[in-house]
Amino acid sequence: GPQEITMLGHVAVDNKEQNFYVSDHGKQKIYKFNLDSVLSNSVYFPKDDIEMNIKKFPDTYFFINDTISLARVIEPTSNSTFNQMIAKWNMIDNEIFPLKYTHPNIEQKRICLAVEPQITRYVECYHQYDLISMFDFNGELICNIYGPNWTEKKDRKKYYRKALFCKNHIVALYLGEDSFIEDLNI
Repeated sequence: GPQEITMLGHVAVDNKEQNFYVSDHGKQKIYKFNLDSVLSNSVYFPKDDIEMNIKKFPDTYFFINDTISLARVIEPTSNSTFNQMIAKWNMIDNEIFPLKYTHPNIEQKRICLAVEPQITRYVECYHQYDLISMFDFNGELICNIYGPNWTEKKDRKKYYRKALFCKNHIVALYLGEDSFIEDLNI
């Protein structure tokens, strides 16, 4: 229907204000839902939304205060290619401020992002490289953590897919193998 989400994307939680945000990549909007309203009104639909800029938009985002999020941002470069970057995103005026660090040996950045506001840290875990990079909220590199399969060249192996902070630890899904293996015996 007219008020349905067409292509569900990221869901972000603003614990302080008890709101959650839902990305709709079909309509290129991000909807803000108030938790109390959703629970008390079965036909509730948000009035507030944020228009996504199709030239550069947040794909995944985590609140660091009531207006600013740290976001993995997608910047399409053609019909089938795109760049990824980490940026501060002002959700009120929809401005995106890319953070500056890029690892010198990464050809194509494909990452998952984990954010921990209590310690003002975030990590980038790379899909195609055995690497985790940790930063402060200003985008200053704290350290690079190289895995046993680190190489400066991208390969067919897949490494990190999802990551999160759990107290003082980083927990990440790690494969470290080819993502597709052809078995001729099947």
